[in-house]
This record gives sequence, structure tokens and C-alpha cells, in this order.
Amino acid sequence: MQTLNDEPVWKEGEAVPTFDEDTLISENVVNGQAVFTGLGINTASHYQLQFTLYDEHGLIMDTVISDEFAVTVGLAKCID
Repeated sequence: MQTLNDEPVWKEGEAVPTFDEDTLISENVVNGQAVFTGLGINTASHYQLQFTLYDEHGLIMDTVISDEFAVTVGLAKCID
């Protein structure tokens, strides 16, 4: 999975990628859908994600681009 404007995408519990490496976040496809949870993008902006489906041999079967969405800055929180 990658953004079309080259911002790294990361997943909770995994290392945050740098700008010069590809981000591979994978999930299994069940009933034609792959559900991704715990994803993060560090910079507020408008994004589209590119999803690539590979077969068991690592060959690309299809690529889908998401609708555009916005990542915005939320309210500051303090944990005591």
C-alpha cells in the first residue's frame, strides 16, 4: 500500500518507514475485501491510497486506487 503523493504509510506495532523505502502492509482478502486497521500517515494533507493485489507467486493481479480522503490534525490530548 502506498500513497500517491509519496507520504509513507505505517501500521501500528511496525516500524515507521522512511521516505526512501517502499511500504508493504499486507492483509488477507476475505470475501473480496481486505480490511486494514491501525494505519497511520504522519502529515496532514489530502491522499489517495494505491492497493496492489498479488497472487501466490508475487505477480500483480490488480491495482486499485482509493477515493481521495483528508488527514487532519486532531485536538491535542494529554495523558497523565
